[in-house]
Amino acid sequence: MKLPTHPLLVALQFLTTIPIHLKTPPEGRLIARSVLYYPLVGALIGGILAFSMWLANQLQLSSSPLLVAALFTFRCSSPGVFDLQT
Repeated sequence: MKLPTHPLLVALQFLTTIPIHLKTPPEGRLIARSVLYYPLVGALIGGILAFSMWLANQLQLSSSPLLVAALFTFRCSSPGVFDLQT
């Protein structure tokens, strides 16, 4: 299902690994407006990590918050890692 293009969806698409399919590729002005939503996306990721840490504490687990962090944010850090290898 293709979603209408909105700056929040562009920010989610860029900052997470959540598969978001937009109707049209984002262009310069839309990408610039999506920067305003970066703190909201960061708060969403932080909330998910806080919940996973709370749940891991309740279930006596230790590695699940790290797994959740890796799944949601690997896309952000991978280009930087690949730049270091070249």
